[in-house]
Amino acid sequence: MDQDYLDTLCRFLAETRYEDLPAEVRQRASAVFMDTVGVIIAGSLEPEATALSQRLAGDNAGPSTVLRPGFPQAQPQAAALLNGTAGVFLELDEGHRPTGHPGVHVVPPVLALAEETGAGGRQMLEAVVLGYEVTIRLAWACNLVPGIHPHGSLSATGAAVAAARLLGFDAGRTRHALNMAACLALAPPFSAALEGATVRNVYSGMGAHNAVLVARMVESGFTGLRDGVGEVFSKYIATGFNPQRMVEGLGKTYEIATNYFKLHAACRHCHAPLDALARALNGGRLRPDEVDHITVASHYAAAACSRPDPQNPLAAKFSIPFAIATAIVQGHTGVSAFQQAAVDNPATRALARRVSVVVDEGLARRWPQENPARVKVVLKDGQSLTGEVDYPRGEMASAPGFQEEVRSKFLALTEPVFRGNGNARAMELLLGLEEVKNARELTAALRRLAR
Repeated sequence: MDQDYLDTLCRFLAETRYEDLPAEVRQRASAVFMDTVGVIIAGSLEPEATALSQRLAGDNAGPSTVLRPGFPQAQPQAAALLNGTAGVFLELDEGHRPTGHPGVHVVPPVLALAEETGAGGRQMLEAVVLGYEVTIRLAWACNLVPGIHPHGSLSATGAAVAAARLLGFDAGRTRHALNMAACLALAPPFSAALEGATVRNVYSGMGAHNAVLVARMVESGFTGLRDGVGEVFSKYIATGFNPQRMVEGLGKTYEIATNYFKLHAACRHCHAPLDALARALNGGRLRPDEVDHITVASHYAAAACSRPDPQNPLAAKFSIPFAIATAIVQGHTGVSAFQQAAVDNPATRALARRVSVVVDEGLARRWPQENPARVKVVLKDGQSLTGEVDYPRGEMASAPGFQEEVRSKFLALTEPVFRGNGNARAMELLLGLEEVKNARELTAALRRLAR
């Protein structure tokens, strides 16, 4: 396999500076950083996340902030692990087509190491943009083995790049970091999400943790394979690796500029069906007993999320039938619509069993350049309601004005943790990350604003 692509890639990663990034890329990176911090803070309130944090960061010893109430501190690897884990609990972490959730992988190690080193906001944004870039280029360059979850695998390589960039590694050290991260990539089963096994929530945490670990390994003199990326992602956890996809057009466009933000608390494959349902209802509401059956048509990737009978919140977030049913019963798709009480709701469970998910070949051909879905609701009185979308909300292609929704999302998620309008102040600090001179100043401000 041609290894020159790694030389080209790693020189780009080591030499690109904040000033080289277009203004819209800088702005989007700040928004990704803000959104990711918000979902981490909100996810940290979940019982398992709180308990793990107390066990791993209970002594408040270290330079790096754990993004939970009180904002305690821990060693960088522990902070990255805990923040990367908390960030996926609510299924509100941003992402990118065709697959991957780079933000929740790259932000935790960048923040942890920036606090340790005193790096500023511009260095942090450089690292986030470049780590994001590698993640999505790798996603386009290979096909994960069916059944492999992208958390901790694809995104872990980008997380390591982000750590390397934050620490100022040259091209040679960046190459070692990238190749070692590939060798340490997880091969985690996607089935854990469908079943609702919450070990899945630690996949991203391990990716963030390993990014810090890999940086320590490079600093300690460890070395990687000459092309660990190509070997791992062509033979073991992925196939069809095309190295040219890793380098073509470097610096001309940046993948972070075409990310999506989540506005429903569920797997992204549920979002287009939920927005198609909203179009079908056209602002109205239905009672569950009015519905005879519902058909959701989408692409093959979405069809994997077709189990109608989830038993717990995580599985519910990966069930299109449940997501459609809870949207009708609850009237919204926020965090509480997927909590255990909602999962146990008899009306929702009965309605979910009347929702079928089918593959439409025409829609399937449009994925992943688009993310389409069509929903047909057949009522017991014989009427039918149909809605279709090309893209779900939360990305530029669907509605350019979505930024205000992302801001509102942050405020709602973080309100329990901040005093008064502290969440609004925190949001502005995060969106203005490029003006932060030292990451410690940022986290100290969050601490002061907390309840």
